[in-house]
Amino acid sequence: MQKQNNLVPNFLGKTLKQTIQEAKDLGLIINPVGTSGRVVWQSVSPGQLVDSSPACTIKLESI
Repeated sequence: MQKQNNLVPNFLGKTLKQTIQEAKDLGLIINPVGTSGRVVWQSVSPGQLVDSSPACTIKLESI
């Protein structure tokens, strides 16, 4: 079975719903800190190449 590599998108400024949908489309797992607001931080840098099904922690804050 061949590994799939993905570029992590920039989630900054997006809502939790937008982030989860975009991550799902790419096979990424999102671990949110907070339940509302917009993404102000993500653990994996945008543009980083990752193996399939990696986890990315995001921090949400009301802006």
